[in-house]
Amino acid sequence: MTEEPYASPAILHSKYKSVLAYLNKQGLRANFKPAMEYSDYIAMSKSGMIDMAFASAGLAQLLRQKFGFKLVAASVQTLDAVLFVSKQSDFTDLKQLKGHNILIPEAYDIVSEIARDELIFPLLEKDDAWVFEQQSKVDHIIYEVLSGREEAGIVAGYDLQLIAHGLQRNVRILYRSEPVVAHYILLRNLDHFADIQTWMVNFHQTAFGEQYKKDFGDSRFIVPQPHHLKELDRFSEFARFLYEQSMEIPSQF
Repeated sequence: MTEEPYASPAILHSKYKSVLAYLNKQGLRANFKPAMEYSDYIAMSKSGMIDMAFASAGLAQLLRQKFGFKLVAASVQTLDAVLFVSKQSDFTDLKQLKGHNILIPEAYDIVSEIARDELIFPLLEKDDAWVFEQQSKVDHIIYEVLSGREEAGIVAGYDLQLIAHGLQRNVRILYRSEPVVAHYILLRNLDHFADIQTWMVNFHQTAFGEQYKKDFGDSRFIVPQPHHLKELDRFSEFARFLYEQSMEIPSQF
């Protein structure tokens, strides 16, 4: 099992520790293989090293299109892109940020894709005075903005929910995108498809699910519906972009 590299392997392992423990208790014998870079994630998928993946919409669509993975479950938890400033700043309206530096995650981050589609490109089409600067790490964006070193940033809404409450009180959100599904679960090997689907639908009712909810938010997963496939189709171009970019970056696998 692997999960896309939003954060360090240690953080990812901590996040999915309860899921791993739960699946192993059901007899699946799952092991976690962290991906340091997106190229590693895609290389492992291509080589057959992983049979199960947690992925946001872009990578989920890539796994379906390129490597034959099938959707087994969809998270009820959602992901959105938020543009935020520090409450210590004078910015109270999005329009005030024109001409000021706005930090955004790297191009292969799903949050950047959502922000480009719904906010950045529409703004730039109207006025090229808007300034967006890509940064590699979400925690860096949050620190730079809340410390006053930068004016504004775009991250996932749940990233702001995970920071210390004292820092959360200093956040002012000026824009929030439409939400998309935070995580999809996909399988390559379909031998245990029905079992895993049932296990994940029941996950939130277990002690493992309660721990996940306590640490990271909503732990419910549901059987994929037609609207999930429609959402994934929206990210087909982004999936192709991720695949093409991964071919240019060396992988350790």
